[in-house]
Amino acid sequence: MKRFFKWAGGALAGLVLLGAGLALHTWFFKPISIDWFYARVFLRFALDNPELLTRLRILEPVGIRSHNARLADASLEHEERTFARLREDFGALHRYDAGALAGQDRLSYEVFDYFVGMQLRAERWRHHDYPVNPLFGVQSDLPHLMTQTQQVNDATDAEHYVARLGAIPRKLDQVIDGLRVREQKGVIPPRFVIEKVVEQIRGFVAPGASGTALTVSLKEKLAQAPLEEAVRAALLSRAEQAMSASVLPAYLRLAAYLETLRPKAQRNDGVWALPDGDQYYQHAIESNTTTRMTADQIHQLGLGEVARLKEEMTRAFDGAGYTEGSLPERFRKLGNSPGQRYPNDDAGRARILSDYQSIIDEISAGMDRYFGLRPRRPWSCSACPRFPRRRRPPRTTTRRRSIIRGRRNSSSTCATSKRPSATACARSPTTRRCPGITCRSGSRRT
Repeated sequence: MKRFFKWAGGALAGLVLLGAGLALHTWFFKPISIDWFYARVFLRFALDNPELLTRLRILEPVGIRSHNARLADASLEHEERTFARLREDFGALHRYDAGALAGQDRLSYEVFDYFVGMQLRAERWRHHDYPVNPLFGVQSDLPHLMTQTQQVNDATDAEHYVARLGAIPRKLDQVIDGLRVREQKGVIPPRFVIEKVVEQIRGFVAPGASGTALTVSLKEKLAQAPLEEAVRAALLSRAEQAMSASVLPAYLRLAAYLETLRPKAQRNDGVWALPDGDQYYQHAIESNTTTRMTADQIHQLGLGEVARLKEEMTRAFDGAGYTEGSLPERFRKLGNSPGQRYPNDDAGRARILSDYQSIIDEISAGMDRYFGLRPRRPWSCSACPRFPRRRRPPRTTTRRRSIIRGRRNSSSTCATSKRPSATACARSPTTRRCPGITCRSGSRRT
């Protein structure tokens, strides 16, 4: 019996060593399987980006949460390391025999090859961008990450939130370093970008340490966490201190640097005005669309399509009896016709909700073809409480549907204000609102 346990223990130890060796080989050398290679690339990329891990929430189920205390490295040195790793991964991919792959395996190979190859071709243009901009700049991405995505369910989560606040100044200073390199290369944002970002930053810091979105969000999250009041107060006090001592000054440093660029940004030109702008524009076309058509060719294609669509719309209007006036005039007549509007009363609003629900039901019926995970409960549309609906001046009527090609008008609105149709609400599993209408779904499966 002792001999049996001795051999069993030895076999188990051997298996552990074999597994460890295989794991080390997969991580540091060419993996045996190309699928393992893809997994390694993804893991390296994800583990190198704490912000991405927070969004994905793939480690929290196994009890790993420390990444929520850190921010992604935005330094110039990290850029160099990232491109070096991309070159390493690109070379490793081509050491596999693509000719031996078929079907989905070959498609995965070609997608990876194209994507990483495009990233490497973009290395020349890595500073031809505006990392601080009004739409998705770092100055707004960080607050959005922490207020909308990062969870605070207990004291550990709260500590991570406060620690991540402390990491913001370093991140913003790294971004400023990158902006300085761009300035030296002549890559300066258009004037409107600088003006709007500075305005955003001023609006962010104006409420002070206790009133910024980051502090208010933490206070709301702490109120829902099972913590003693004294613990909540201490955590909130530390967050306010971090905001006052380091975060808000860092935002003001970013705004101050942007102000130095304002005299150099006298125009609102496109990227074609940057150094080698025409070449960069051509690269942007290919990286965003995969086509190698030139800008002029795309423009001519667009003009031809506009002419074709105008002809089709004109024929549709003629067939519906709208034969006089230009196309914009005919659209106005169509929009003002009684048959294209809902009555501005309770019955009309009920019909709007019913039509929106029909649209959502139609979308939901076809989602199984494209999505493996669905909300547990069905979507529903309901009217908002009357008080919020009255905060904006009401519109008398709203468009009902378009006759063009028999499609519902994508700009159909709530009966109280001009807003996108409920189909736009239905694109997200979270609650979305427009005046008068709320679209809801149940929680996601995890």
